[in-house]
Amino acid sequence: MAKGIFSFIGQLMQQAGTKKPSQPELNEAEIEKLQQRVEQGDAAAFEELVTRLGGTIPTYSEDEQGDEEFQDTLDLAKAGIPEAQYNVAVSYENGQGIEENLDLAIYWYEQAGELGLVEAQDRVARVYAIKKRDDEAAVKWFRKAAEQNYAAAQYALGLYYESGEVVKRDPVKACDLFRKAAEQGNAEAQHMLGGAYRTGNGVEQNGQLAHYWLLRAAEQDEASAQCDLAGMYFEGKIIERDMEQVFYWSQKSAQLGNAAAQNNLGYLYFQGEGVEKNNLLAYAWVRVAEISGSKASLETKKDIEQELDAKTLKAAQALAQEYIEKYTS
Repeated sequence: MAKGIFSFIGQLMQQAGTKKPSQPELNEAEIEKLQQRVEQGDAAAFEELVTRLGGTIPTYSEDEQGDEEFQDTLDLAKAGIPEAQYNVAVSYENGQGIEENLDLAIYWYEQAGELGLVEAQDRVARVYAIKKRDDEAAVKWFRKAAEQNYAAAQYALGLYYESGEVVKRDPVKACDLFRKAAEQGNAEAQHMLGGAYRTGNGVEQNGQLAHYWLLRAAEQDEASAQCDLAGMYFEGKIIERDMEQVFYWSQKSAQLGNAAAQNNLGYLYFQGEGVEKNNLLAYAWVRVAEISGSKASLETKKDIEQELDAKTLKAAQALAQEYIEKYTS
């Protein structure tokens, strides 16, 4: 067993006289037996030894991890400690304390994931999905984490069922997963569930539940939910039409970078709906929307330009540039 583990244990033994152990103190014979088991890679023995000596297993954040810390953590990972395996994987993925190596990151994430560490299961799924482009492996690990009621994984797995990628499309299953995540406060899942209730996709259409879940997501600054909620207030079909609420949620969403909301906000300023008419702000926001990728903003911008004189257009362009720097990524 690498010396880093026993260096750590030795420090705990020196400190044992100044700490009140969480369990009855160990005698020398018990310590020796546990150390022998640790040498053989017995993770349970290591955890028992640390706990009985009144310590905790060390982990390091990405910013704190250096070469020495990495080696100590690697020693713990090799002893079968899932939290350490996860930290080693993070280090390999991000090149913290060691040269970046995605394959080794996956290896250690999977080691921790097989031991049930849900954060590792979710993280390796994302590595497979985003960096390896292996959706089948991603689904496998998202499913493991989702079965442990991990909200982020439930949402991600729900997206696969909603889109029909890798797994057979099943909107009902998707909504079930979205609901589980939404009830735990996951804003993205709340948005998806609200949208499902709004359209009746995977659940029976229900305007009140659509509003409920979209509002919960919007209150957590989920920009797409804010834009959709503004749309509900604009339509006035499910809830009473309220242009002030349309403006309120459109502005919030636009400031978070949502292109559709940016265009809608410009339109509201141009029409003077829900807010006082202001062509300068109207132009600025539709220009921001254009930069953000909104094709609809092009027509709106042409209409606004027809009402601007040269001086006002120049001021609007200057304001637009300021907003572009502030509200686009």
